Amino acid sequence: MVVPIAASGQAIYNIAPQSDIAGTQQIVLGKRGQELVRSPKDLEKLKIGMPKGASVTMAIESMARDTGVDFSKLQFVNLAPPDGVTALAKGDIDAMAGWAPWVFNAVKHGGKVYFTGNRSFIPGKEGQVDWLLVHAGVVASGKMLKENPNTLKAVLRALEKATDTINTNREAAVKIVAREMKLDEALARDIMALNIYSMETNDKIVRGMGDFIDFLYSLDRIKQKFPPEQVLYTKLLEEVDPKLVRWKSKTEVK
Repeated sequence: MVVPIAASGQAIYNIAPQSDIAGTQQIVLGKRGQELVRSPKDLEKLKIGMPKGASVTMAIESMARDTGVDFSKLQFVNLAPPDGVTALAKGDIDAMAGWAPWVFNAVKHGGKVYFTGNRSFIPGKEGQVDWLLVHAGVVASGKMLKENPNTLKAVLRALEKATDTINTNREAAVKIVAREMKLDEALARDIMALNIYSMETNDKIVRGMGDFIDFLYSLDRIKQKFPPEQVLYTKLLEEVDPKLVRWKSKTEVK
């Protein structure tokens, strides 16, 4: 949301991250994919269902760079996640790229997670990765920042307490999230288990924003690029809790 609005010339800022949601972005191998893939290079042989222009594309691009896969040789089929689940179960595609909860359904139908935006399950390359840096965050307009900074700081203080509750009393948080989002508790629990809840602003936030700007520009969804620092404003978060600001923005509010 921030990038397209900023690219159109409007003053908008991300004032704090809330969670790393890259773990919900996943590549799942179907039955044939599991039979064929012995190394990441074998992905070039598969039909991969994925919505065109989805952010999970960036995870696949990063994986390809790290493992020697030729991204240009990957065969993508433009499918929305629900259709991808069906196609994977029927064997019409060999893998799907999508996000929760659809990837959970793919696994229930015999799929196997090969990697996510922040974790690899690739044999011999298991572990944490930074193949997709995508974070949910708190967004405010320039007008709101200028006219109501104390209100925004109150919001940040409340979110800091909420983040602490999520990380220290997960079951209580699951019940609240499930109720408010009208989700089954088990589903809410599974999705939340994949997210990393933290309001710390660090260089990964900046890199992720830069990656997303480049990605949208490559798809012609924005007409101009701009420095990621332009839409990151850390002053209010620093005033609420300096420990959370590991990277400081020099951005001036317009």
